[in-house]
Amino acid sequence: DLASKKLKRDVNVNLFKTTYFPYYKEQQVSCLSFVVKDSAYEKISDFMSFIKKKLKRKKLEIFGYFWIRDVGEVHFEKHYHIMIACTRLKENVFGELFKNKKTKDFDVQFTRNIKALSDYCRKKELYGKFRQRTNGRSLTYKVPN
Repeated sequence: DLASKKLKRDVNVNLFKTTYFPYYKEQQVSCLSFVVKDSAYEKISDFMSFIKKKLKRKKLEIFGYFWIRDVGEVHFEKHYHIMIACTRLKENVFGELFKNKKTKDFDVQFTRNIKALSDYCRKKELYGKFRQRTNGRSLTYKVPN
């Protein structure tokens, strides 16, 4: 039911925040925020595979992630919010990976405030078609060595 899905979402968001905030604060990890059009990728795993390959080419590792399916408030477009913790990225590497590429399928930015983004994600209404997941996370939350 809806209450249990919201509870699961809140647990996923809080687990991400409590796991990675100390490493983020110490500048050991970077956190990336994505907004991905639902129509661009058939499954969330397709997008995650794409991002993992992209980061792996630069020898970067994804430590953990969570995602939430959402519907836009103005144009009612279906999309995902995805937060990824990965190896620390420098601005120039981020630019090589994302900024120089034109895409209408997703938007990405450095997360400047994990706590604020976590609060934002917890306030979002859940959306999913029949038997479609509304949120999820990586199986494990690894931490940097």
